[in-house]
Amino acid sequence: VTKETVSNFLKDLKGAVLQTFGAGNSPDDIVSVLKKATSGTLNGTKVLILNITQCLQGSVQAIYATGNQLIEAGVVPGSDMTPEAGLTKVSFLVERNDL
Repeated sequence: VTKETVSNFLKDLKGAVLQTFGAGNSPDDIVSVLKKATSGTLNGTKVLILNITQCLQGSVQAIYATGNQLIEAGVVPGSDMTPEAGLTKVSFLVERNDL
């Protein structure tokens, strides 16, 4: 996936679930776009991004450089959350006006 694709995908969203590799690793070139999205400089609104793993076992952990970069970019580590649980929680949070 390219950073242009990620940028276009996130520009109209309030929240997203990012499915990453292994312990929460993503391609290095998309981290800058994710940082813009979480800080609100991509579209003027902060985007809540939850990082979950595609693996059937294991969890998102900041044990590798790219996982740390995602946390520094404002992406929330989802630990061992399933994609369905992540989507439900992100959907709930982005619709709350009192947070």
